[in-house]
Parts: sequence; structure tokens; C-alpha cells
Amino acid sequence: MEIVTLVIAITGFLMSTATWIRDFIQRGNRFEIEIIDYAEPLNVTQIFLSIRNKSTLPLSIGKITMIDGINLIDCQLEPKLIKKTSSGFTALTPQFPLSIPPQAYGAVYLEFLFHPEIPLRQGKRVSFQIHTSRGVIKKSVCLADTGYYLHTR
Repeated sequence: MEIVTLVIAITGFLMSTATWIRDFIQRGNRFEIEIIDYAEPLNVTQIFLSIRNKSTLPLSIGKITMIDGINLIDCQLEPKLIKKTSSGFTALTPQFPLSIPPQAYGAVYLEFLFHPEIPLRQGKRVSFQIHTSRGVIKKSVCLADTGYYLHTR
């Protein structure tokens, strides 16, 4: 009888520990970024960025910084016009902080001013510091070919 009680207690402990670890991982600062498009008009860098929140908690982003060697370049934190088409479509940078629901995607236009020469080209690795409510996370992305989002007017 004592052995059965011991086995049940150990099984319960292991299940509780596994549940706690799973919840800790799912609620962590888990997100992915992807650069959909990029351009460098008039001494600024514009990036169309996709953010996928893989956590079970909302993701709050207060600032995104591009890293180029020792240079840190902050994105514009207030809305700014990126493009306006003849059909009336307007693309703006977002008002920070950004809030992305759990298990959801978000896409934002970002603009970085006062950058040194950072030639963006296919295959270049671009690094970011993403300031979230749960800490600062460094993410790197390899640039693909440019899309059309920032290249049509």
C-alpha cells in the first residue's frame, strides 16, 4: 500500500513540475520577427516588419533599435507617413508602445533616422534590440529580396 501511495505522489509531483515548466515556456518572451520589405530613401532606413507573438500572454513593445556594430539607431516612436498611394492608401509608422495579442501576428512600418551608412542588401544580417515589457531581446534577421510594399508609390 505504501508503494502505491509513493508512486501516486511521485507521479503527481512530476505532472505538476511538467505543467509548471510548460506554462513557464509558453508565457515567456517568445516571438519571431521577419523583414517583409526594406528601403533606404533620403538618408533613412524604412523596414516593413512582421512580428509573431508565440506566447500565451500579450506582447508589449516599447521601442525597437537597429544595431550596426557599435551604433544603436532607434526607430521613430511617433506616427510618421511612410507612403501614400494615388488610390488613397496611407502607410504610417506606429505609435509606440505596440501591443500584440497572444498567439497573433502584427506588421508594422518602421523608420530609422540618422543612421550611418548601413547598406541593406539581400543576404545581409540585420540585428535589433527589441524592448518589451518583459526585458530587452536581441533578434537578428537575414534580409531577403526586397518586396513591393516600400517600392510602390
